[in-house]
Amino acid sequence: RRSTEDAAAMEAGGLQRLSGEYLAAAVADPLIIFDRTATIVHANAAAFAAFGGLAPGMSLSLKFRAPEMQALLDSVLSGTVASDMVDYTEKLPVERAYRVSASSVGHATDLYVLVFKDQSEARRIDRMRADFIANASHELRTPLASISGFIETL
Repeated sequence: RRSTEDAAAMEAGGLQRLSGEYLAAAVADPLIIFDRTATIVHANAAAFAAFGGLAPGMSLSLKFRAPEMQALLDSVLSGTVASDMVDYTEKLPVERAYRVSASSVGHATDLYVLVFKDQSEARRIDRMRADFIANASHELRTPLASISGFIETL
């Protein structure tokens, strides 16, 4: 019985050492942990690389001023929804499109997380496909117009 209690205590100690910062560092996507006042508590290396100028204690409302991000922060902080998603576009230094999800971390922790999924490549591929279809339909219409003109003449 004693060894079972010791094993449980060691496991609990190990879980305490496994903090949110280590888990955030393991995520490849930009991830920001913030508190009830929308102040950054922690950001992983991918978030620093993507957005630059992030620092603990900085206000998310000042960093992400887009209306959709403000609405996302307001809805998560007010507790009206447990988690929410929006599309966000970062213009500088390079235009990037993100799918941003926000949710609370655990129960009664007053911590929340933003996860940014990069959608830039998918959007670029969609634009290429739309351009190809437009060009192909134009190229097909041009000879058909000539042929229909000849047919009408005959």
